[in-house]
Amino acid sequence: MGKELKKISNPKTDWIDDFFDEVDDPIIDSDTLIGYIESLILNSLYDLNIQNEMIDKVAVLKESEVSSFIYNLKLNQIIRDPKHQYDKMYKAGVFSSFRDQN
Repeated sequence: MGKELKKISNPKTDWIDDFFDEVDDPIIDSDTLIGYIESLILNSLYDLNIQNEMIDKVAVLKESEVSSFIYNLKLNQIIRDPKHQYDKMYKAGVFSSFRDQN
């Protein structure tokens, strides 16, 4: 009966510890992704000092942090095309009061 039991190699760790272990979350090394993130940073609404801090942070950005970082940058980007500005304002409901009055 003792031979049927499996010996746990390290009882202090659990599967959730392995999931959140930093070894499984490497720093991004794709030059195209880093370039894309840096271009989003430079076209964002943030102050120049904050942009420089963000660019420094990109060098040590983990893969699990990339999607939320890009999402926040896209929310705060400067939209230069008037059509895209209008679309964003329309989705935000800016023009709904004009439509309701008529």
